[in-house]
Amino acid sequence: MLRALNSFGARAGLLLALFIGGSADAALAPQYYLRARQLAANHLQISVSNVALRAGDCMVSGAVARVFRGNLQPGEPVTFFVRCHKPGLRVSPGAEPSFDAVDLSGARVIEGFFNGDGPEISAALGQLSRVDSVRDRPWCSTTSRTCDLQ
Repeated sequence: MLRALNSFGARAGLLLALFIGGSADAALAPQYYLRARQLAANHLQISVSNVALRAGDCMVSGAVARVFRGNLQPGEPVTFFVRCHKPGLRVSPGAEPSFDAVDLSGARVIEGFFNGDGPEISAALGQLSRVDSVRDRPWCSTTSRTCDLQ
């Protein structure tokens, strides 16, 4: 499937990865990331309590702060893993974006699209973003690839 990407689709996927807070290493066409958002069981805002860098990934722990879709409840503890890297490290392309570990460690709230019933959940193709705060309406859309990060 990755071989079938044309150069436009690959460039658009890289731009998407930059936009959602990762690095320019996503290898799928943008529609795959949008579809991952739409099919994810959960659309959540998570209050982050800890980010631990491990070999090639970060373990993020926190509590559900807001539920836009799914069966998890506010206050429920969750843990998930995302690809991450040390600052300045060159990252190989992959289907999921890689996040800067230091930037991710500074996050107090993450909004994203997840699968699983908790306490361990998984980010749907890395579709998450560091956001300013918990709020009543989503920062990130399920009908476009945008996040209102202003």
